[in-house]
Amino acid sequence: MRNTSIEDFPVYENGELTNRTVGQIDFIVINKDSKIIYIADAKHLKSKYITASFYNDKSKFDEYHIKLKDKVLWAENNKSLVSELFDMDLISFKVQGLFITDAYIFYALFVNYPIIPLIAINQYFYSNDRFCYLN
Repeated sequence: MRNTSIEDFPVYENGELTNRTVGQIDFIVINKDSKIIYIADAKHLKSKYITASFYNDKSKFDEYHIKLKDKVLWAENNKSLVSELFDMDLISFKVQGLFITDAYIFYALFVNYPIIPLIAINQYFYSNDRFCYLN
């Protein structure tokens, strides 16, 4: 597979050009069985199991959420390019975004995109259950 730079691709929202760019996609994972293209952003965070860290995590992930949304939107609108990169037909696949972190964070229970601890990433890809690490 070759590297393809999308960092400077413009972002369109509701048909309108924004002043944002797609940025770097950390991982693209293809699950052939569930027909899902995962767009993953990796985040290194200190372990925060306490509720006191909730608002700090929220402020960080509110910003991260916008960036991941842009990347997911780009992948949805460019499935033909993603198909070409992986040399397989992915046009009918769904696109889902997620964050991969080094540890569980409490805020993960309250966000749109799953925040999955690295230790549970294979379980998540197998089950597509955003709370798989709680079982």
